[in-house]
Amino acid sequence: GGTPRPPLTPPPPPPHLQESKGRLASHPTVVPQLVALLQPGCGEHLQSGVLRLLHNLSFDTPLRQQMLAAGLVQQVREGED
Repeated sequence: GGTPRPPLTPPPPPPHLQESKGRLASHPTVVPQLVALLQPGCGEHLQSGVLRLLHNLSFDTPLRQQMLAAGLVQQVREGED
């Protein structure tokens, strides 16, 4: 019983993270350069780090749109073959 609790919401990101994402989004060549690092032969450790970074940035809509425009989905699919 009792009163229902409101759903938990994550805290907002720290201001310096928001600022960094904003700067990154304002440079349209950065995301395509990150996606290019997923080409075969770029090194497994580097690619793992790039994928983690892209995953974290994908929660930001403008950055996610840049990833799609840069062909990220196609790159990941080709890497699975």
